[in-house]
Amino acid sequence: MDYKYREFAVDILFEINNKDGYSNVLLNEYMDKINNIQERNLLNITVNGVLENKIYLDWIIKELSNTKFQKISKKILEILRIGIYQIEFLDNINPKIVVYESVEEAKKNKNKYLSKFVNGILRSFIRQRLELKKSMERLENNKYLSIKYSFPISFIEKIQKEFDIKEIKSILESLNKRPDFTIRSNSTLIERDEIIKIFKEKGIESKKTKYSVKGINIINSDFLSLKNLGKRSIKPGIRRCISNLFKYEVDETIL
Repeated sequence: MDYKYREFAVDILFEINNKDGYSNVLLNEYMDKINNIQERNLLNITVNGVLENKIYLDWIIKELSNTKFQKISKKILEILRIGIYQIEFLDNINPKIVVYESVEEAKKNKNKYLSKFVNGILRSFIRQRLELKKSMERLENNKYLSIKYSFPISFIEKIQKEFDIKEIKSILESLNKRPDFTIRSNSTLIERDEIIKIFKEKGIESKKTKYSVKGINIINSDFLSLKNLGKRSIKPGIRRCISNLFKYEVDETIL
């Protein structure tokens, strides 16, 4: 891999956070520039993971940085968010590799201070992860929940009116859980078993869905290159699952 995905992730997040870009549109655009399926997968996981954990990631940066948060270069900020996210949440990436690639990405700014800044923040995070978590746990309850689960305090306060703390934690954990990546086969072009066989040959682990006779759950990949199967051979899975789970008449509407 040439780790082009990291540069693309920085660009995508910069567009989203500073120019009101749409993640799905930008991801589709940049995916077309990557041939390696592992890098495509990493790009998708990283971008969505940073967006889902932004409040938490920014709190970490604020705790570790001597530079005021508002004064950190926007591109450097995205590099730091990506690096901290990968170190914290992606067990299959060596933290040393994350630091090295992040520093190399920062060097593109042609400012030695910025690459040293990135290096210092990420290495400090690796050393202080346990202390930072303890520090977060000592925060006032609403602020702790907001940071840990990356939801605005206003949202935390709203659900507190309806649920107890145990239920709130369960709700926040459920909202943070990434849904299964599911597709369904178009049996007029290719059977489900044949798609699963092709995925296996490509190193993609998949299994049949429980409720849909045409559905496939993708286990170890969040994005697939579908060119070899043909764009019409697989489709989103949710509608088929609904039709199999519920008996409804032709003229009825599902809300």
